[in-house]
Amino acid sequence: MKRISMILLMTASICFTLGSPALAKKDKEAGDAKPAKNKAAMVKIEITGRIEMAEKESKTGKTITSYYIIDADGQKVKLPSAASKKKGGKTIDLAEYAGADVKLCGMGRKSAKNGKEKIALRKITSIERLEEEEEI
Repeated sequence: MKRISMILLMTASICFTLGSPALAKKDKEAGDAKPAKNKAAMVKIEITGRIEMAEKESKTGKTITSYYIIDADGQKVKLPSAASKKKGGKTIDLAEYAGADVKLCGMGRKSAKNGKEKIALRKITSIERLEEEEEI
């Protein structure tokens, strides 16, 4: 008799332990979902500055090339990858603008953290090279 009651007690404890995560999961699905983060809306961004190229090596040994635009205030903004730089079906080649002063228009998000404004550029809509002034 003790053996049967012991088996029943062990079976009940196992069922309770295995059933608890399933019950918790059902409760979570019922409406305890986390609220979505508020992302800033995409806005039109216009930056004038110099395009710089940076190369680094990944863990797998591939060379990764990144492009940045640095404005007159020294703020450095990373430019998006080639897939999002479509203009009229053509991909903008940032390598030909490296080292040049340009006026860049695009879409992205602006945010402020610790008193500093951060720009996250997501799509380049146009880019034009600025003509350098000649010294006399």
